[in-house]
Amino acid sequence: MRISRPCSPGGGDVRLGLAQPPGGFDDPAVLRHVRRIAARMRVGFRDALIVASAAKAGAKRLLSEDLNAGQTIAGVVIENPFTS
Repeated sequence: MRISRPCSPGGGDVRLGLAQPPGGFDDPAVLRHVRRIAARMRVGFRDALIVASAAKAGAKRLLSEDLNAGQTIAGVVIENPFTS
């Protein structure tokens, strides 16, 4: 699924085009949190959704080669699994 245009940091509705968003992210407050993460940390919406999912699940760390290793986002520490 592709989003036709990036989300603006200023607000507006986020519509994923799904009947039932995955992982219980049908709460507008959660989607606003995802949008804030994306804007504040300058990451894409999908990356922010992954981080928000990890935070919501209580994860302390997230393995990702795409995000900045060592950075903490929403209380989750990003680690690159391919570096030592």
